[in-house]
Amino acid sequence: MSQDDPADRETQAGAEEVIRLPAPTAWPIILAFGVVLMAATVVTNIVVGCFGFVILLAGAVGWWHDVFPVDQHEDVALAPEGKRVREIQPRPGQVDHLKVGEAQHRVRLPESIHPYSAGVRGGIAGGVVMAIFAVLHGVLDEDSFWFPVNLLAAVVMPGMADASLEQLKQFNGLALTVCLVVHGLVSVLLGLLYGVILPMLPSRHFLWGAVVLPLMWTGIVGATLGVVNPVLSEYVDWPWFIAAQVAFGLVTGLVVLRSEPIATLQTWPLAERVALEGRRAESEDRS
Repeated sequence: MSQDDPADRETQAGAEEVIRLPAPTAWPIILAFGVVLMAATVVTNIVVGCFGFVILLAGAVGWWHDVFPVDQHEDVALAPEGKRVREIQPRPGQVDHLKVGEAQHRVRLPESIHPYSAGVRGGIAGGVVMAIFAVLHGVLDEDSFWFPVNLLAAVVMPGMADASLEQLKQFNGLALTVCLVVHGLVSVLLGLLYGVILPMLPSRHFLWGAVVLPLMWTGIVGATLGVVNPVLSEYVDWPWFIAAQVAFGLVTGLVVLRSEPIATLQTWPLAERVALEGRRAESEDRS
């Protein structure tokens, strides 16, 4: 007698109370893994993408057979009546509602943000600390103050891609200028990003800013570094790199979080949002 025979289910139900659930399957995970491998083609090669496509097809076919022509289910026995979890009793009461702004619209989160100037200051401070870590790595491990400078400059200087190790340890005025510009711009932009993102993250903002975001940024850089900067990919010291990113996140997050939050304009009257109230007050003062 088959598993899905109605008579068999009635017999089983008579012996113990059961509930029918979809049968567990690993095919969705296999299909998702194939999608990930196909996406990894961007930073690897076409062979990985082809392998991912094969896995994706296998996952799709296997998942299809779990649904068609007959849905796969399994009967799960319920616990005896006396050992079941008690039914949750409703507790009616009033919940907190979001405040409304002009024209009764729902409030948009976050209700307050950190000023953009705090993100700029945090990015500059974090960039200085990151530069100190980079210089320490160059002096202690490579006996050269200019080694990390030339490595960063190689991001936008194609000529540095063919530089030897000895050349990378020598002073280069153009590379120094490019390094200062690139490092400064990236630090300020990341600082602004911290100022915008941190208020929207869950609690423990300091942990997000000092650990989670730097490690996420390190993972992104590690995945694309071989394409963007082959020279830096060859010579980068990952422990020093991670330490510099964490130091940047620590300092930048500290500066941003210590700033005074300001309320968003969503609850302001329209006249105040477009500065009409202020202009009218100035006109009255002059008269």
